[in-house]
Amino acid sequence: MITVETTPPQPGTIRLGEFIQFRVSKPGPEVETRYLLVHERIIYTKPVLDWTADPLFLFFPEAPGDYRMVVEWRAPDGSRGQVAVPFAVTAGTVVSWAPQKVRVDRSTSLWAPSGWESMQVESWEQQLVALVKEVLTPGSVVYDVGANMGLYSVLFARLTGAEGHVYCFEANPVCVHFLRANLSHNAVANADIIPLAIAQEAGWLRFNINYGNSNLGLSEVSHFYAAKTGHEIQVECRDLDGVVSQLGLPPPGLIKIDIEGAEERAIRGMHSTLAAHLPILVLELHGAEVARLTLDLLTPMGYRYRHPSQPEQVLEQGELLDRHATGVFQTVAQVPRG
Repeated sequence: MITVETTPPQPGTIRLGEFIQFRVSKPGPEVETRYLLVHERIIYTKPVLDWTADPLFLFFPEAPGDYRMVVEWRAPDGSRGQVAVPFAVTAGTVVSWAPQKVRVDRSTSLWAPSGWESMQVESWEQQLVALVKEVLTPGSVVYDVGANMGLYSVLFARLTGAEGHVYCFEANPVCVHFLRANLSHNAVANADIIPLAIAQEAGWLRFNINYGNSNLGLSEVSHFYAAKTGHEIQVECRDLDGVVSQLGLPPPGLIKIDIEGAEERAIRGMHSTLAAHLPILVLELHGAEVARLTLDLLTPMGYRYRHPSQPEQVLEQGELLDRHATGVFQTVAQVPRG
């Protein structure tokens, strides 16, 4: 009933960071297609693109490996079928899908789920780390919202010392497993894990797990949820104000938030905590619109912003967005004292 061509042509091989285009030839416009992804033997049942009459689809892989795009079709007469299109994504090196240990610095190493994810750990943000070291004082309490595998949690635990404490919030069960292992591996005694998604209110959220790249785990309140493929599960979500109240957590001196486009909703759920304590915020913001919505909540509280590439400059919201809000970017937000 249908045929599928790709650009580049089959057998397709593209480099990480490139798109692959699927063009469907079909007998009439009423025939619809949808796209399901298979990556390194894992079949994701959540469609990459649900039923559509559009004959063109651009897919952007975010991890290397062997892929198969299964293009399902259906016609008004009830007939249906599928076409499987294999392709490969290369990253300039052979990637092992076994867990890997990676050296971060002379005193820190982490376990990562795969060779590809260990490469991401190796390229962590040294400018942001330097700024965090400047603002975080010994004895502080840190909330690490979106702790992932513990890269920053370990750093925070070392910087705060025995008198400080780190609370690691992470909803992805794969990441929770590696987070616990990495805290233990680095002999971190002043940290606890709270396996929740932080959002605006308590409840349950759909959550995507991508087994090729744990950094892509995100909840349905993220602005990018529909565009990400993965294994869809449900996770518990809570507002941070409610968690702080229920567990009696000590006031934070710093909150790090890196939750893949769900920053605005998380900030709304921690308004009382922010207003009462005005902690330093380490934010990863995902695009201009998410950044604007998030900072619109913080600026009226008195927060001003520094970018890791220009740490000596204190910026107003508009200045920060004009200079840096073209994609994913990081900022450290503080309320000026005195």
